[in-house]
Amino acid sequence: MTRLRLVGGGIMVRGCLGGIRQPSFIFTIQLPDRLNRETERAKHIARELLHSISDADGISASPTFQDSQSFINTFLDCISALLTTNEHPVFQTARVIKTHKETGETCLLTIQQPCLEYNAAIGAVLLCADYFSAAFDHPNAFQEVKNNFPKTEKRHLANLRKGRLKGFNTYHFLKTAYDLDVPWFRISGDTFQLGYGSAARLLNSSFTDRSSWIGNTLSKNKNVTARVMLMAGLPVPEQVPVFSADHAVDVANKIGFPVVVKPVHLDGGRGVTAFLTQPEDVAQAYKKAAKLSEHTVIEKHIKGKDYRLQVVDGEVQGIVEREPGGVVGNGMSNISALIRQQNLDRKTAHDDRRFLHQIEEDNECRRMLKLQNLTLDTVPAKGSFIPVRGAANVASGGIPKVLKTTAAHPDNLELAARAARVMRLDVAGVDLITEDIGVSWLETGAAICEINAQPQMFTDFHQPMLQQILGPRLGRIPVCVILEDQKNCNIGRQVFDVLSQQCPNTGFVSLTDALIGKRRITTAAGDVVRDTRSLLMDPALDSLVLSLPPEYLETDGWPVDRADIVIVSATEFQGSKGNAPTQIDALVHEIGVSLRPHTAFLTNNIVSVAQETKAFNEGAIHPISSDAPLDDPQARTEFVRSVVEILLRGHKDYAE
Repeated sequence: MTRLRLVGGGIMVRGCLGGIRQPSFIFTIQLPDRLNRETERAKHIARELLHSISDADGISASPTFQDSQSFINTFLDCISALLTTNEHPVFQTARVIKTHKETGETCLLTIQQPCLEYNAAIGAVLLCADYFSAAFDHPNAFQEVKNNFPKTEKRHLANLRKGRLKGFNTYHFLKTAYDLDVPWFRISGDTFQLGYGSAARLLNSSFTDRSSWIGNTLSKNKNVTARVMLMAGLPVPEQVPVFSADHAVDVANKIGFPVVVKPVHLDGGRGVTAFLTQPEDVAQAYKKAAKLSEHTVIEKHIKGKDYRLQVVDGEVQGIVEREPGGVVGNGMSNISALIRQQNLDRKTAHDDRRFLHQIEEDNECRRMLKLQNLTLDTVPAKGSFIPVRGAANVASGGIPKVLKTTAAHPDNLELAARAARVMRLDVAGVDLITEDIGVSWLETGAAICEINAQPQMFTDFHQPMLQQILGPRLGRIPVCVILEDQKNCNIGRQVFDVLSQQCPNTGFVSLTDALIGKRRITTAAGDVVRDTRSLLMDPALDSLVLSLPPEYLETDGWPVDRADIVIVSATEFQGSKGNAPTQIDALVHEIGVSLRPHTAFLTNNIVSVAQETKAFNEGAIHPISSDAPLDDPQARTEFVRSVVEILLRGHKDYAE
């Protein structure tokens, strides 16, 4: 029997290692040699596995493996796809750390897989290993393979879902942070820290550490929001709380059709029914909303286009025009077939369409078609748009179209910004109904129908928000990493002492200390990743000096993902290159790909190795001269002064 076998349980690396800038799972797998000759078969199995799981979960999974030239690459691609489609933030590819040929027809591969959650990582690995092993022995009966171990699959899937992100925004903020080279780590659940120390911010979806609790509380209640905005002189539609279906019909008759029915406390357009023109439809819409919320309101339907304006720190950063869910005729297919095709296109898309909700052929769909004298069997003309939803929100299948902020009249931008200010929201999605966003609302009229304190954002909007809240430093503070003998940490302590004179909130971490300025931060030092994290979480920290032992390469990964300066001054590396070439090569490569220093001070023998590697091409390499050894106090003082000057320039550069 062909068998892929996990050897041992694997370990989590909390820090950055091998150029992977997030926690990762390291595991060893036993690979039969014959599988290396079955790349195309492996691609087929991977697609079958991912599609079967995505169909069961109702999620999108359209992996491609065109670039995979080996079985192991396809296998690792499949693991990553399982993690990402289950909302785990994985932005780098797994890497093979070590290959060991066993006797017989197998080899052992040690692999590093990016992942935040141990249970999810091992669940993905075991699920792939089980499916691949079984499917290779049953090449024409994949469904039979699935049926052979449903309990095992269920356990692996349960593990795969542990620690997953719960919202659309969080994943895309983390992906944007990765693209911008902003460091990040998990605080708890969907709350993440982006950046280090005084340059850091906390995010949970689009909530920030400066979001107003009062503003959020007010905006969660649509009726309260409308009253607050009305008090502030902002344009809002007439809105009335209703308490029964009959009451809803009475109110609709009084304020005049068409109307909108909304649950008071729900976000994302859930339970909203718009453009209601008949009493019986109002009654049905009320019953639908009442199932989701204890409180429901009716408001006057405002004629015009639906726009979502994203406001961050008082500035409109993005605009989306939202069109009600519907289909475009092709002259051949009926409306039912067009809906099915559009739903399939959304599910299998690789662009933002994959995040759009499916359109159901429900009562709302039939009601909207009836208003147009159409049915699901109607074949619309080619190019004609047929709306099947009254509301334009994305939750009901709405179609968003991104507009440039220059498309909006300044009065409309100021209206949205003022609404966010009035509600005390640093981040807000302001829903504006107006005939034309390019014409002042003072001329055409408009209405703010909702303000969302935790808006779901189009993917184009995550980057400008992060750049706004993180500022020019993009979450960075100056960091210096020194590999040295830990008996005295002479260089690290002296760099820390001199830098602290200019920057009192400089941090220092070694195997025995964790300080910010003169204040000891932990009572039990020794866990470098933990101790460094405790400093990085402190908003007072404005620079960091790490003193680590030279053998740190073999531990739990680097506690930071980048260093402005790296200093290697360890007696173990003072000899010639020939004394320990493998160790030196590994050290140089690891420093280059993981810490990516702007400036490196290296012993003479290491400089020659570093200059041959691509990892150091962008930085400056300075040799530590053997003619003036750093164990000499005067030479060390001169050296430290030059290092601190670079770090102080870094403070200025980050601030600018």
